[in-house]
Amino acid sequence: MAGTEESGKATKMDMAAADAALHQFADARAQELVGEAVRSGAAFTTNPDAALFQTAGEMKLGAALSDEVRFSLGGANYIAQGFGKGILYVEDGNWESFRRIDWPAKPATGGTLEAGSSGASEGGRSGSSSITA
Repeated sequence: MAGTEESGKATKMDMAAADAALHQFADARAQELVGEAVRSGAAFTTNPDAALFQTAGEMKLGAALSDEVRFSLGGANYIAQGFGKGILYVEDGNWESFRRIDWPAKPATGGTLEAGSSGASEGGRSGSSSITA
């Protein structure tokens, strides 16, 4: 019986580690794609009815700085958008699990985006940091 309990705990820990790794990859991909969208300077219109836009407003993330960008990772599709105080993304269709991340740190060779505090918040309809773009 003890072996079964230990096996179950190991499986849960493996799943948690895999989930954390997926979040790290998704965070990095969202930062990359949203950063590219901002740097491109392409014109875009905001949709006030969009879930990302509304959630960013509730979280007081500021004005939209990019259009929505889409990417796939680990068999899931994501939508991300940059705002004045962070990047917000969500798995497409999972509208209750928004993830807010900081802008990437400004490269030593120059760049346009600076990060404030590090980290991310999930499910998040709270929190913000002082990030400028």
